[in-house]
Amino acid sequence: MVRPQKERAEGVLKSVEDYGGWTRPGVQMISFAELKKGDFTDSGGSQLKFDPERQTLSNPITQLWCRPGDEAKIRQLSGMDARETEQKLAAEARNAWRPEKDITVRWRQVWKTNLVARDRGRYSVEIADSVLGEEPVIFATAPNKLVKINAAGRILMQSPIENGHGDLLVIGRKKGKAVVAEFSTWSHALRARDAAGKFLWAFDSVNRGINWVASVAIDAKDSGFAIGFVGGSIEFLGPDGKSRWKKGLDGNIWSISAARLSRTGPQHIVCVSRDGAIAFDIAGNQTQSYGPEDIGCVAAADLDSDSVDEILTLGTTVASGLNVGVFWADGKRKWSSSGKDSGLDVAFLEGKPFVVGDFGSGTTLGVATSRAIRFFEPGGKLLGDFDVREEILAVASLPQSGKHSVLIIRTRKELRCYELRQ
Repeated sequence: MVRPQKERAEGVLKSVEDYGGWTRPGVQMISFAELKKGDFTDSGGSQLKFDPERQTLSNPITQLWCRPGDEAKIRQLSGMDARETEQKLAAEARNAWRPEKDITVRWRQVWKTNLVARDRGRYSVEIADSVLGEEPVIFATAPNKLVKINAAGRILMQSPIENGHGDLLVIGRKKGKAVVAEFSTWSHALRARDAAGKFLWAFDSVNRGINWVASVAIDAKDSGFAIGFVGGSIEFLGPDGKSRWKKGLDGNIWSISAARLSRTGPQHIVCVSRDGAIAFDIAGNQTQSYGPEDIGCVAAADLDSDSVDEILTLGTTVASGLNVGVFWADGKRKWSSSGKDSGLDVAFLEGKPFVVGDFGSGTTLGVATSRAIRFFEPGGKLLGDFDVREEILAVASLPQSGKHSVLIIRTRKELRCYELRQ
C-alpha cells in the first residue's frame, strides 16, 4: 500500500484507493495522475525513490508506481515482462519436480474443507488449545474472514476480517483462554479477538512495517506477542496488547518465534539475524546465538522430548543452500541438511515452514516447500518428501487426545487433514 502525504487533485486530498490498482506477478504497479518528489511513502513508512526521467516511484524490493498510460513502457524498462517469463519457467519446473524419496503414499487424507484463497496473498492455519482442558481447534484465514474449524473438519464459526487488517494469525493466551491475533506482513496493525470472534484489543506499530509475529508464553496461562519489524527491531506486547519493551537490531527481522530454552520459566524469543539466529528473554536481554547460518526462517520445537526446545533454522534462498539447521538450546549445532540433497528445487514456504508432531512413528520434523513437505527424524535422517502437488500456503500439526497428531495443510482451494498410514 502506498500512502500519499501531500498530493492533491482539484484541491482534494486523495488516497491510493481513489486511483485504483493494477497488479501482475512479482511486481505491484499503481498508477497516479500526478507525481511529485517526496510525496509518497510505502507501507513500511519508507520514502519511495523518485525517478524524474521515467516518472516513477519505487521501493527497492517488489513495488513500482507509474503514471497512467506508461504501464507498458515501465513493464519493459523494469524487466517486469522478463520476470514473468522467468516465473512461468519456474512454475513449469515446480510442476515437473518429483521427489527422489517419495513418501506421499504413506499419507491418507482424512477430510477437507473448501476454503478458497486469492491467487496472490498469504494465509494462515493455526491451532488453538486451552490450559483449561478444551479440545484443540483450527483457525484459518480466507479472503477477509477468519474461520474456526473443529478436529473433524466442521466449520464452527466464520467472522469477518476488515480488509487489509490481517490474513495471517498467531494464537496466544490470556487467563488460559485463546487470543487470536491477526496481522499482515508490511502492515502496521495487530488486532486480537477471543476464540468466539469478539474483539479484544488492537496495537498500532506507528508506521513500522510488521514482518512476523510470535506468541511467547509468560506463564501457564498468559502469553505475550513478539513482533519483528522491517528495518530491524523487536517489540514485545503483554497479553493485553500493550507494549512492554522495544529493541533495535541490525537488519530486517523476517522471522520470529518462541522457544522454551529451559524446563521452567517463560519462553524466550528467537529471531533471525545477519549471521544466524539470536535469542532474548522476555525482558529483552540477549541470551544466546545460533549459527553462523544464512537463514530466512527460524522456529523451535522439542524434537527429543526432553522438555527443552531445539532451535530450527532454514535458508530460504538458493545462495543459502536451502539448509535446514537444528541447534541445541545452548547454541551447539545438532545437525544440518541441505535442501538440495534430493534435488529439491522448489522454494521453501516463507513465514512458518516448520511443522512438528507425533504422526504415528514418533516425533517428526517437516519443512514445507511451495508444493511438498520434507520430513526428518529428530536426529536428522531424511525420511522423504510428501508431494502435495498443489501450492501450499500454510501447515500445522493438530494434536488429538489419545491419538497420533494429524497434519493440517492449507492450499489455495481448501484446508486438508492427513494422517500417517500405520
